[in-house]
Amino acid sequence: MRDCIAEIAENRLICREGGIYSLTLRAPSISDGAAPGRFYEIRVGGEGGRFTLRRPFSVAFYDMDSITIRYNVVGEGTKWLSGMKAWDRLDVLGPLGNGWPVDKTKKTLLAGGSTGIFSVLGAAMELGSPVKAVLGFKTASLINSLDDFGAFGADVSVITDDGSSGRGGLITELLAEELAKGIYDRVFICGSTMMMKKCAETAAGFGAEAFVSLEERMGCGVGACMGCVAKIKADNENGWEYKRVCREGPVFRASEVVW
Repeated sequence: MRDCIAEIAENRLICREGGIYSLTLRAPSISDGAAPGRFYEIRVGGEGGRFTLRRPFSVAFYDMDSITIRYNVVGEGTKWLSGMKAWDRLDVLGPLGNGWPVDKTKKTLLAGGSTGIFSVLGAAMELGSPVKAVLGFKTASLINSLDDFGAFGADVSVITDDGSSGRGGLITELLAEELAKGIYDRVFICGSTMMMKKCAETAAGFGAEAFVSLEERMGCGVGACMGCVAKIKADNENGWEYKRVCREGPVFRASEVVW
């Protein structure tokens, strides 16, 4: 983990309807320790920070001296970030958290919904070809980043809620079809809470080990503020305990999460 001032190499709109941007940051050693599923905290609001808390962003992919994140504009912080240009500088802390347990000896299936695709995109980069990804979106105009998955050797199947992509339905349908082939050991899942819960149940039905990346409001990113806790199963009188998503997560075994 390091706190550094990074230079923006690119901050590009890649999906207009979704307000989704691709942000590439450069700094010496910024990617040291980077791994799929880990995240970075960025101070937003200019010098001194107009907003009190940093914002967490999963790393999509990286190289020796840069990281790329993908984000959508959902509030004042990300709206401010979307206005930043190449050569501007940002205060960046990371990499943080525990990411996907990538093991190339395991046959891994990736499942991403909406902006959750960016976390599993990092896993696709690390796993390389051949890897299968099933992705779900609300509508075809929100589909993005397929070329990036392809560049990492991923075979991608897409489904949309409204069928505007050519096939309509839920991502659990694609997931079940792949798992029915009986070739997968594990599944990495990232998306909305309900999407992850349903996908984890589907994976369990086929005997595949599932991992999920949880999303909570992360105040500090280092486990000090206890603002991002989630209920995780434990061997105690309650049957569960709180764990920090930013510190013990964000990736957990799906079977351990109290949904």
